[in-house]
Amino acid sequence: MKKTFTILMSLIFIGTLTLSSCKKDEESETKNACADKNFCFKIGDSLSYSFDAKWISQAQSKYKVLFSQSLGGTSNEIAELEFKSDGGIRTGEFTFASVAASDGQAYFRYIKNMTGEITSFTCTEGKVTITKFEGNKITANFTCTGKDKDNKTVSITNGNVVEVSN
Repeated sequence: MKKTFTILMSLIFIGTLTLSSCKKDEESETKNACADKNFCFKIGDSLSYSFDAKWISQAQSKYKVLFSQSLGGTSNEIAELEFKSDGGIRTGEFTFASVAASDGQAYFRYIKNMTGEITSFTCTEGKVTITKFEGNKITANFTCTGKDKDNKTVSITNGNVVEVSN
């Protein structure tokens, strides 16, 4: 009986260690998704972008993860991921649309205008999943198909929002 109890307790201990180490690995993976930034994504096979973004609440139940900077003169760079969520932001899945006009929709765009040379991507299909929203911090991931400035189809992958706050 004592031997059975010892074996049972050992199995419970090993199981607990295994589960807790898996959770730490997942958290670590999420926190490291954008290296030292908090908003990142990949276009196609070779273009990777990462930024330090802010979380912004807007009117009409719209919320936005936004990075914006002036590159001097009329040149600028903007990356934004907008959500429409009636009744306040929530965890769960949002689908991409050309404009986040209805509850449960999201909108994504990236634009860089450097002395007249424009790079642009907008999501047209796909999904974003808000995995965590606590206090003023949001964590999410996304993938979508989009269009570039020449209206060519592009794949946007490895999209991550990592504890972006306002």
